[in-house]
Amino acid sequence: MDGGTVQLTDAWRLSPERRRHRRGGWLTVVLAVAVGVTSFVLYRDYRITLGYEQVLPGQLPYLVLAVATAVVFGMLALFVNLAYRDALQREHAQRWRVDEAKQQLDRAEEAADKRGPMDLTVLWMVTQRRLDYYHALATSQAERSFHQAQRSMAVGFAVLVIAVVVVACTGSLVVTITAAVVGVIGAALAALLGRSFLRTQEATAERLRLYFEQPFAFSRQLSAERLLILLEAEDRAAAVRDLIRAVMTMQLEPVEPVKRGRHSSVPD
Repeated sequence: MDGGTVQLTDAWRLSPERRRHRRGGWLTVVLAVAVGVTSFVLYRDYRITLGYEQVLPGQLPYLVLAVATAVVFGMLALFVNLAYRDALQREHAQRWRVDEAKQQLDRAEEAADKRGPMDLTVLWMVTQRRLDYYHALATSQAERSFHQAQRSMAVGFAVLVIAVVVVACTGSLVVTITAAVVGVIGAALAALLGRSFLRTQEATAERLRLYFEQPFAFSRQLSAERLLILLEAEDRAAAVRDLIRAVMTMQLEPVEPVKRGRHSSVPD
């Protein structure tokens, strides 16, 4: 385990996200107990025993069914709580990476202020720290947008399934029409939100591609500089001027636009 992982683990133990997860865990326990007590009362009042009254005396059948109901609910709630913890850990890791990049940028800017604005080494370091900070922000936004899009689509699908079940199980025309309208509107709204988040994720991914292309462009420039020593002295000055001109006017190749279609999420 490297130092960054250890620091991230230590920061997670003291983070507000972990406190939120612990509160969610205690809430899960309270809800499981409440479900058990409520189930016991309902089973007893409505005489629901599932045949256990033949082998268990008194109110033990109701108690056994209530405990079983609470255990099933607790298992489902546990899976939800684990998924919630994973989401909180991702959120904390993203925030921690952004904060680390911001702190490195602040230290680089302080060093630049102390050594003067004309120090090329310091300026290069500050520029790299700014790029790292922007990369951390862009990565965090891309991951957040992607997960939000997934949640929106899942919610829309769940609303649609619930509406279909209600329509299938209800004989009332008014309830059927209302459930159908709510299901269609909910699914359309979730699709719209998911599409918006996917647009943000696509734009961020394109900026990340530009970020990762920079080292390759810089390596080509360094290769050209190393090849200058192979030139004759009278040709070297002209080659240096050409190299400087190429560096100053170099632009990344334009990205081929994604063709728009019925299912395209590229904005106008």
